[in-house]
Formats: sequence, structure tokens, C-alpha cells
Amino acid sequence: MTRAAFMTELDRLLKGVPDKERKELLADYEEHFYLATAEGKTEEDIVRALGSPKHIARELTATYHVEQAETKFSPSTILRAIFAVVSLGFFNLVFVLGPFFALIAVLVSLYVTAFSLIVVPVASLFGQAGLGAGQFWLTFFVALSCAALGVLMMVGLLYLTKWAYRLLVRYLQFNLQFIKQKGDDK
Repeated sequence: MTRAAFMTELDRLLKGVPDKERKELLADYEEHFYLATAEGKTEEDIVRALGSPKHIARELTATYHVEQAETKFSPSTILRAIFAVVSLGFFNLVFVLGPFFALIAVLVSLYVTAFSLIVVPVASLFGQAGLGAGQFWLTFFVALSCAALGVLMMVGLLYLTKWAYRLLVRYLQFNLQFIKQKGDDK
């Protein structure tokens, strides 16, 4: 494969990266070709040493999406980062999607619990209208306590979600570094 074919293929495979970042990445590889050619290496040797443009594009895309997830807190950026890292190999399918789905399951169950602690006690008050005054007040204060606990739990969960997001981004960065080191060892 020649330099031109390599660069064209890499450009095509980096279509998920915005133009500005893609041009910077391609300029880095152009510079690599220039420096290696100046040292007397042939284009074929350089391409062989760099590896497959497909693998390089996957790594660069994953790195870009993980960096985006680190700076922009949103579900879409973290999902893009996760799927970009998972696309690097079967190893990641198990070691990235497994913890991700476990984390989502725990967070969803905690949010459902908090929501239930808010809604169910308040709804139970409507069923207590026919009770005597003493029983009603007891039910009212128990319901109020449970609802307050649910609100506090919901606030705590918002902080927990942000913390879990940051932890997931760090895990993706670690995973990406692990894969790069594993690739460099070959």
C-alpha cells in the first residue's frame, strides 16, 4: 500500500471524527511519513510499520470519543465512547459492556426505589381519608418521612450518577491505554 492509498483509506475511516480533528490527525500521519521518508524508509515499509488503517482509525475514533465523554457530560457522548471502545475487539465486548450494563442496572434500580419512596407514600394518603384523625396523622407523617427520604435519595443519586459517569470515562481511558499497550507490544 502506498502513502496516498493509506492516507485516503484513513481519511475515509475517520468519517466519525469532526473535520478539524480529522485534519489534525491526518497531518500527524503525513508528518510521520515525511520524517520516515527522510530517514530513507520506503512508503511500503512505513505503512507496514504503522499497521492497518482500519485498526488505526478505530483507535483514533475511540480516543476522540472518550475525550469527548470526558469534557461533555451527556448520555450520547458516553454511549458513543463505549461503542467506539467496544469496536476495538471482542475483549472489550466483555470488559466494557458488562460493567456498563451492571452500572446502568444498579442506577436504574436505585432511581426506581427513590421514585417509589416519593410517589407511593403520597398516593397512600388518598387511601387513608376514611380513617380516624389519629391514624390519619400517623400515616401522614410516615408518608411525609418516606417522601423526604425519597427526595434525599434522588439528590444523592444525581451526585452518584455524575461520579459513576466520571468513573466510567476513566475506565474507558484505562481500557484504551491497555489496548494501545497490547498493540505496541506486538
